[in-house]
Amino acid sequence: MSTKRSCVGHDPGSSLIRMRVICDSSEDEMIALFLLGELNSERFGKGIRSALDVASQTEALITTADLGDSDQNRARRTILGLTRGYGENRDVFENFPARVHWVRAMLAPSELARVRYIDYSYWNELSGGSRLASDAAEQIRRGIKVFGVSNERFLRAARAVERGDLFPALILGRAAKGPPDLRGRPPTADRVRRGRLPRRGRVPSWHRPDHGLLGSLNWIYV
Repeated sequence: MSTKRSCVGHDPGSSLIRMRVICDSSEDEMIALFLLGELNSERFGKGIRSALDVASQTEALITTADLGDSDQNRARRTILGLTRGYGENRDVFENFPARVHWVRAMLAPSELARVRYIDYSYWNELSGGSRLASDAAEQIRRGIKVFGVSNERFLRAARAVERGDLFPALILGRAAKGPPDLRGRPPTADRVRRGRLPRRGRVPSWHRPDHGLLGSLNWIYV
């Protein structure tokens, strides 16, 4: 997928103690990465492929995304709207802000540990109410299932992390203050995508100043 860009001053070998913004990103890049995560998802991949068929598009629209092609960008936005309600004020993007400043960033491990899941019933139950992935991991190790849903996909994800498998970038979102939220995938690297959500007007419950949203879907780390 051709969404990579050169970020001046980025040293991938350096250690981090605090988050470092690497460079600006864009809504188009966020959408492309979001869809790539969905396409590779056991849970959501089928829906993405069905939407691609409806739009007379192939998986190449996502796997070899060209962010410089405005027609492609519009098509991907349409697919994300069809499948997850992006730009339509529904599903996971209900009450999502119209203006978000997207950047590429790196988080230190201690910061990543404070990232929370979105305020959603499944993740609340899985984490014991804290919305922290570390607490969800402990629940999974104890064999606790939520709403009768198997935890096997998380265990496979953990094994993939141990093997050193690579995953699409995390997509995180936050309001003006507080730790970002995710609906996550395994943090195989410190590099993430992070959205800054504006504090103007009424702020929905998952965009309160003490927490934000955005999840790139489907996996947590255990």
